[in-house]
Amino acid sequence: MLIVDSLWDSAVGLERLADSFGWDVRTANSAGEAQRAAATFHPQLVMISMASVEELWLALAQRLRGDLGGDVQLVALSTAWPASLGNLKPYPFDEVLQKPLHLSDVQALSDRMRRRMPELVFNP
Repeated sequence: MLIVDSLWDSAVGLERLADSFGWDVRTANSAGEAQRAAATFHPQLVMISMASVEELWLALAQRLRGDLGGDVQLVALSTAWPASLGNLKPYPFDEVLQKPLHLSDVQALSDRMRRRMPELVFNP
């Protein structure tokens, strides 16, 4: 899992939470760091924290989708996905999770990923 959040403490907090579910986690605090990490780490899941629906984060998601292929799961983390944007069809994300994330959110996401990609290996 790659967690992209411009706030270091938020990224580290989510990293610890995901790690407790057995994910192998990397963090990035900028679009450039995320691209470099994805190039060497090749995550199956990328979570991008978006303070707002900014072009920078949308462009990053599109680049990662292109670089990592269609199998990568892209999740937007948002405090409020604007209702005016409607569904996710025109955007590169597979789903949106509302911040703040709770333990049950990460558990449910982990369960969905295990069902979607049974070949995933989680750390014990």
